[in-house]
Amino acid sequence: MHEYLLVAYALDQMLEFEPDPKSLTDSRLLYEAIQSSAFDSAETRFYAQTP
Repeated sequence: MHEYLLVAYALDQMLEFEPDPKSLTDSRLLYEAIQSSAFDSAETRFYAQTP
């Protein structure tokens, strides 16, 4: 289930990388991409809400 959610998130975010869910290296790279995407999203929302 965990791997499915990671792949679904990657597809939803249109990340430029198609992970192999059984690969630990791909899982780590995907995790880093998700963290980066989440940080960018949070940073954008913070600046948008700051007057």
